[in-house]
Amino acid sequence: MMDLPCLDTKTYKKILEESIGRIPSITNRWTDFNPQDTGILLLEIMAGLTEQLNYMLDQAGDEFLRPYLRLLYGNREIGEALQETCSRFARDFSTPARAATAEDFEALALASPFQISQAYACCNGRTVRLVIFRKEGALSQEELQAFSEYMELRCLLGIQLEISQAPKIKANVDLQIQRHPHIRPSLLRRNIARTIEKALQEKPLEKPLDEDALTEELLKIPGVQQVQDLQIHWETEDTVYFAEAMMGAKAEAETVTITFD
Repeated sequence: MMDLPCLDTKTYKKILEESIGRIPSITNRWTDFNPQDTGILLLEIMAGLTEQLNYMLDQAGDEFLRPYLRLLYGNREIGEALQETCSRFARDFSTPARAATAEDFEALALASPFQISQAYACCNGRTVRLVIFRKEGALSQEELQAFSEYMELRCLLGIQLEISQAPKIKANVDLQIQRHPHIRPSLLRRNIARTIEKALQEKPLEKPLDEDALTEELLKIPGVQQVQDLQIHWETEDTVYFAEAMMGAKAEAETVTITFD
């Protein structure tokens, strides 16, 4: 019998601590972590079972491990050496494979083999809206279908996952600049336009553009003494509240109009 690797060194106590530690990230309504709480009791049972299963797997022989690992990896034949497969499983076992929170969906999307640059998830009951953006270019219809299947395998039962690619919203930017008299307006104009375009391109999917932060970046440009009347006009159908329309969208500059004092 081969020398078996220890699949996981976590004890019952460590597993339980990690489980309870994840509760605040899932809900702020569960504040009673007393052992008499029914939920905590359930976590204790699951932690005990997990520790027991880890021990049993560590003691298992080759005749059990091969079919067990084949089942875990989708009933595929294990081509590599058994010890290498066991080591790979030990690594995979510690890697999140199911999404329960919005952060889980975002992390799994970013870790996928589809080179997703940004991801934003919003959970509403059993419906999860996931918006993705790939810097190298939008996913093709075939890639999007493959990505959807990849993510659906990592959803909990009963979850309805809606995936879309971040739309691009164009912005028209107007601002007034008080400049240092020794700086050429043409050079300053180029630097300001680049700074604005960079801020729009790097805007997180989960937030509207931070205009105060943009103003601070503009003030760092040599020659800019003051920024006044910064206005961003979004080309969107949402005329009620443009910031909401920017959630889950990528922005790009259509025009940048600069007036010098």
